[in-house]
Amino acid sequence: MITLSPSAIKQLTIASALNKSMIRLALRAGGCAGYSYDWSLDTPTQDDSVIEGCLIVDNVTADLLGDVKIAWQEDMFSSGWNISSEHLSSCGCGSSVSVGGNHG
Repeated sequence: MITLSPSAIKQLTIASALNKSMIRLALRAGGCAGYSYDWSLDTPTQDDSVIEGCLIVDNVTADLLGDVKIAWQEDMFSSGWNISSEHLSSCGCGSSVSVGGNHG
């Protein structure tokens, strides 16, 4: 199950409104840890899940992510997405992720 924090819902809603399109999150094969996050603008299909009315996720990505929490974080020096789960681990460069353990 994918859970969005209130800050993530706000950021996704703003981005969707500015771009007149919804935001899609997908996992793509590649990167040093096995998968990389792929963010894009898109329109949902019948095979997609729409989370909180603002994030499109295909069924394969939803299965790979499993129970995950997505938050938008800001501090004095940076802002960005925080995707956390017990079965996801990021690589040292922070741009790819490996999927393991029980999920889905």
